[in-house]
Amino acid sequence: MKHPSHGRYHHIALGGILTAVAVVALYFGAGNLDFSAAALAAFAVAMAGIEMGGKGAFLVYAAASVVAGILAPVKIGAILFACFFGHYPIFSAWLKTKKSGWVAFLIKILYFNFFFGAIIFLFAVFEFYPILWVFFFIAPTVVFIIYDFAMERILMVYLVKIKPRIPFPGGQNNQN
Repeated sequence: MKHPSHGRYHHIALGGILTAVAVVALYFGAGNLDFSAAALAAFAVAMAGIEMGGKGAFLVYAAASVVAGILAPVKIGAILFACFFGHYPIFSAWLKTKKSGWVAFLIKILYFNFFFGAIIFLFAVFEFYPILWVFFFIAPTVVFIIYDFAMERILMVYLVKIKPRIPFPGGQNNQN
């Protein structure tokens, strides 16, 4: 008979591992790969959401944000993760339960532009030149759409091909 707390211990261990993965991605991506590192670290949050639910994903996001903010030699990637990339998988998963199709797609774009605009405004990335505003919102929005599409496809591959083969406690193929 399986002890009732085994699933809880599994979630604690998995949360720690996924937090470490996110922090390592942010640490080694510091400098030239800030956006890429933040986007890669977001996959750890998405995995936590799949395996542990929304609360687990939020805890991984919060812990990785704090630890990366302390340890990362260059803080830009950690800031990008804390301000957008880290909580985006949680928002995206929640949005899937509420809306679908074009409405969800437009809400995601608005969500991205709100946080991206806040980051630009708070950190005064550039002076006010109208052409820069157009470039700094259109180009990143296109990149965000590609990122969102890639994240959806990679997570689908994980759910369909990889997750059924992993013997996690309480998982589909657990024989205990």
